Amino acid sequence: ESNKLSSLPIEIGRLSRLQLLDVGVNFLLPLPTEIPTLSSLQELYLGQNEISSLPTEIGGLSRLQRLGLSYNSLGYLPTEITNLSRLEVLDLSFAGLTSL
Repeated sequence: ESNKLSSLPIEIGRLSRLQLLDVGVNFLLPLPTEIPTLSSLQELYLGQNEISSLPTEIGGLSRLQRLGLSYNSLGYLPTEITNLSRLEVLDLSFAGLTSL
């Protein structure tokens, strides 16, 4: 958290057992393309970045239980987010949503 990152290394996609990823308070613009490949991910915190959209692949994170997207510039959520059947907590506070 708060490392002034603008991107994540591509190697993060190799962490197949990773369960929690907190990259909040950085400068990430798009959601890193490697994140949807993290099949064991249960908690993902992306708050306070500069993310303007989520890829449709986000719906493939079948084990995700908590998703933090606060303080971004999303505009909208992809419909694939409804595929996250285990999702218990979705933080969209100040996420810039203009439609659902």
